[in-house]
Amino acid sequence: MAKRKKPDRGTTASAAQASVIQRLKPGEGGSVLKRLLAAHPERRAEAEDMAQSVLREVSFESVAEDVECALRFLDIDDLNDRVGTHRREYTPSPRRRLGN
Repeated sequence: MAKRKKPDRGTTASAAQASVIQRLKPGEGGSVLKRLLAAHPERRAEAEDMAQSVLREVSFESVAEDVECALRFLDIDDLNDRVGTHRREYTPSPRRRLGN
C-alpha cells in the first residue's frame, strides 16, 4: 500500500494566501498595498518601480479598442474633409460616387 505524501504546511498557507489575494477587487488591492507600504516604507521604491513598469505596458487590446471607437464615431463630414486631390489622385466625394 502506497503512503500518501503529507502536504507541506508552508506551501498550503502560501497557496491559501495567494487565493485570497487573487480574489481581491482592484480597489481592495490598492488598499492592501497602501497598508503594506505603511507597514514597510522601505519597500516604497520597489513598489514605485513596479507601478511604473505596469503603467508603461500597453496592451494591444486597449489600443485596438481605442482605434475601433475612433473609427465607429467618425462623422460623414469628417470623411468628406478627405475628399479631393491627394498625391496626384482624385478622390471623389461619396455623394458624387453615388450619382447624387
